[in-house]
Amino acid sequence: MKNFSFIHFGEIDIDNLDEYYEATFELDRNQVNIIISFEKNKIDYSTATLINNFLSNIKQYNSQNIVSIEKNYDNGDDSTVKDYVEFHLEEFYMNKLSQIIDFSDKTIEVEKQFLKNLKLIRVALSPDGVFGNENFATFDYTISTEITDELIAVYSDENNALKDIAWES
Repeated sequence: MKNFSFIHFGEIDIDNLDEYYEATFELDRNQVNIIISFEKNKIDYSTATLINNFLSNIKQYNSQNIVSIEKNYDNGDDSTVKDYVEFHLEEFYMNKLSQIIDFSDKTIEVEKQFLKNLKLIRVALSPDGVFGNENFATFDYTISTEITDELIAVYSDENNALKDIAWES
């Protein structure tokens, strides 16, 4: 038995792993769900340390991801994020979106208000490629789980280098 203390998770026996661990923490007054999934039933100390380092930097990584999301939005016609924003502005009634967007505020574009309201709701880590996942981390963002089940997913490696941004449901 080799216990390792993971941030947000506590002690986990890295020689006898479960397939799935889940925890919740608060970031910018929002609850964020963290999931770690394993394919193998054990990891070495260096992998555990790598996971812990990643967990300790989620706030910083979230800030980096927001910048990447905004850059993707500004990409013009080839923008996953722009498509996501436009879909929601077209599909949902103003009364639903008025919970997060001030349609009477003409000083900031509605689309920019929408972007500013994207919140991190989940971080999923796959440190050993479980389910054939090539991404170390997936960060899921939404405007509100009460309004939509559609997500912007930011995929990254173990150093949070951006691999892709996708629209998921």
